[in-house]
Amino acid sequence: MVKVRYRGNEVEAVPIDVISQEEFWNTYQLVDGSVIRMKVVVKDILKVVDLLSDDGSPVYVTQSDTVIHLRKA
Repeated sequence: MVKVRYRGNEVEAVPIDVISQEEFWNTYQLVDGSVIRMKVVVKDILKVVDLLSDDGSPVYVTQSDTVIHLRKA
């Protein structure tokens, strides 16, 4: 188990293995003709122990990076 921050509190969580993944690019064309492509790459997923969200669902905490690619006009 590891400790993570959730809603200002330190809680215990366990790593969850990923069995499938798809990472899509979001593409934004700017008025100057440049194109920005972005995607989120998840590094870790943790499930918070003994805590449910307001609607009763399990709580997951993710650690991720944002990858940005710029193509200038």
